Amino acid sequence: MQKNRIHYVQRQFASQIKSIEVEMRLVSKETIQVAVLGVGFGLMHVKTLAEKPGTLRLKMVCDMDEARLEAARRALGEKAEGILFTQDYHDILNDPDIDVVDLALPHHLHLRFTEEFAAAGKHIMLDKPLARTEEEGRAIVAAAQRNDVQLMVAFNFRFAPMYQAIQKCISSGAIGQVLLGLTRHNQRFYYPGGSNWRNSKSVGGGAVIGSGVHNIDFMRFCLGDPSEVYACGVNDAKRLDAEAGAAVVFRYASGTVVNFFCNWCKSSHNADASAVFGEWEFFGETGELRIVLDKGLCVSRLDDSEEVVDYDKNATIITAFTNLWRHFEECLRTGKTPLTNGEEALKTQHLIEMVYTSMKTGNPVCF
Repeated sequence: MQKNRIHYVQRQFASQIKSIEVEMRLVSKETIQVAVLGVGFGLMHVKTLAEKPGTLRLKMVCDMDEARLEAARRALGEKAEGILFTQDYHDILNDPDIDVVDLALPHHLHLRFTEEFAAAGKHIMLDKPLARTEEEGRAIVAAAQRNDVQLMVAFNFRFAPMYQAIQKCISSGAIGQVLLGLTRHNQRFYYPGGSNWRNSKSVGGGAVIGSGVHNIDFMRFCLGDPSEVYACGVNDAKRLDAEAGAAVVFRYASGTVVNFFCNWCKSSHNADASAVFGEWEFFGETGELRIVLDKGLCVSRLDDSEEVVDYDKNATIITAFTNLWRHFEECLRTGKTPLTNGEEALKTQHLIEMVYTSMKTGNPVCF
């Protein structure tokens, strides 16, 4: 494997993105007015913002599909009062009172709409991944910088209490240096009637960029960037025209190895073990960190001692999205750089491209 290793050079990566500090416009209004564009998965943002977290207020919801728009209105019930539901995104673009737009759109639309809304002076929350390709991602980051608007990518794993507890344990050295990490994602992916998600040109790939990007970004959050990637993919034409699953190995300069099983090949609706136990396990020099049935997140050691890690076990996905939006609110008020800002998301995008390069060439790829 070492003999056949190829080097993936990220040409002029640092020089193509401004590294200088820019003075972001702060939002000083009493309330921050937000609009959501796209209510597929964007419905999660709509539900979160309808709860009026902090000083954030949902003013507008937009989708071209009238049925999805009506479904969003019904999902909010009484909370829909005072919110404008529209099929024309120009209503958001031309409203001077809208401070932030959440772009919950198909991947191929990220660049176009980021450029439009950034030029209109709107701060942007962008659903993952940053883009279909690294090149598009750089253009998205440049558009935000050029217009002095904040850009945050909605990697919600980083804001979920359990995952925050995992990252804290790893960074604090609770299990020593990590020797081996295991992560998995299993999903029944099947859209016989057609779907944007089946089209690799629209998505930028398949299971890895569609769902696995969450696991890869969280790996970076805990361990930083690996030095080498090796990936193999499998195809299933009845599901989509890109990889339906992949086995990926990430290796770090420290010797740490992370094994990632990314799967859209499930056939059943049966509950998956990763949904019960969590998608991560870490094994370190002085202990292991895993979700244990009936106990929760535990640090276990060779002397048979075990420590149950404290975190909010009643948290839901809405909790993660609320934390995400409250973090963005703080950034908009203070000028603080978001945890999942554009440049950070670009590093995750780079790893995605390394995975796809390895799949295509059959060789390991160096960071």
